[in-house]
Formats: sequence, C-alpha cells, structure tokens
Amino acid sequence: MTNQHPTPPPELVQQWMDDLYGEPGQFVSSDDKALAARAARWGYEQHEKELLDAMHAVVPQPYEPDETSAVLKRQALAALHAIAVGANDMREQHQDLDTIRKALEQLDD
Repeated sequence: MTNQHPTPPPELVQQWMDDLYGEPGQFVSSDDKALAARAARWGYEQHEKELLDAMHAVVPQPYEPDETSAVLKRQALAALHAIAVGANDMREQHQDLDTIRKALEQLDD
C-alpha cells in the first residue's frame, strides 16, 4: 500500500489541464501541480482506508489494531512520502512533519 506514488506524473497533470481548459499545451502552474498532488494524495488515502477496512473485516477482533493508531500511521506514511517526493510547500511540510512526530510519539518505548 505504501509503495504507491501519491503524486501524479507531469504528463497526467498536463492532460488534466488540457481537458480542463479545452486547449492542448496549457501552462501548468505550480498551483495546478499542488492541487493535482493533493487530489492524488486524497484518493490514495481513501483507497488505503478501503483496503484497511477490508482487511479488518477478515481479521479476528482481538488482533484488530487501534483505529486511531492505524489512521495516524497511514497519515504519517503519506506525509513522509509527500516530503520525500517534494509534493508540498513549506507550510504543508511542517504539517507533515508534525503528523510524523505524533505517530512516532504513539510508539512504545
């Protein structure tokens, strides 16, 4: 699940902008790229949640992880990936680092 790339390739973003504006070769701004990355990340997180929910349906109750921890773990992994690929601006990077810090604080010493 975590090996997927939450940032769409530039060619796909270009295709989306061409479709949106109705003209091929439209300029793709950094805002367009950031919006596409956020949309892809949201879709990735939704897909990951669906997979986790499906796994929980077949795993016996005693072994089911705490939902809060599972959500925090997914968010931290997505945040780490976004930082690694440079998909965010500085403000979002600080939020991502805070999410990762919170997830690490949940770990047993």
